[in-house]
Formats: sequence, structure tokens, C-alpha cells
Amino acid sequence: MKKEIAEHTNKQVPMIADDLEKASAISIVFESEGGKMLISGLITDVTNSLETMISACKTLTMQEFVAYCCDIKSKIDLIKALKRSKENKDFLANLLKEEMLKEE
Repeated sequence: MKKEIAEHTNKQVPMIADDLEKASAISIVFESEGGKMLISGLITDVTNSLETMISACKTLTMQEFVAYCCDIKSKIDLIKALKRSKENKDFLANLLKEEMLKEE
């Protein structure tokens, strides 16, 4: 299948296959016990950061506030990426099938 993908006349096929491989790897992490523990830990970290921001809101400097916000955003983005990984994998698998039927 890899040879068929690499030699396909549709230039989109190898790129989609590469994205599918990455999405599949992320999906495996999400579905694993370690992935579930990672998400749980990230959610705890976000909650702790929010609690700190709320309790110290009057004494935080602007830099500290921005740092907390950036930390929370990065953790939420990671959670979302992990949770969307199966949907992304399924979407890319269907897209790959469609594109392989096309000729450029």
C-alpha cells in the first residue's frame, strides 16, 4: 500500500497518507491508558492554574497573568488535539480513499 501511495499520480495522496499516519499515532496515545492519565493530569493542571489565578487575581502582575493564560491555553489545545484524534484519523482515512480513486 505504501508503494501504491508513493507512486500515485494524485500529488495529494502522499500528503494525506502522511497526515493519516500522524493522526493514527496520536489516536493510539489517546486510546491508551497512558493517554487517559495524561488527559486527566492536564485537566488537573488547568484547574489548578485557574484556581491560582482566581485566588491571586488582585496580586498577579500582568506578566504572571499572561503566563498562566498561555499555560492554560497550551494544555487545553493538547487535550483537544488528543480528543479529536480519532475523528481526524477517520476523516483522513476517508479522504485518502477518495483521493486514491482520483487521477491527476
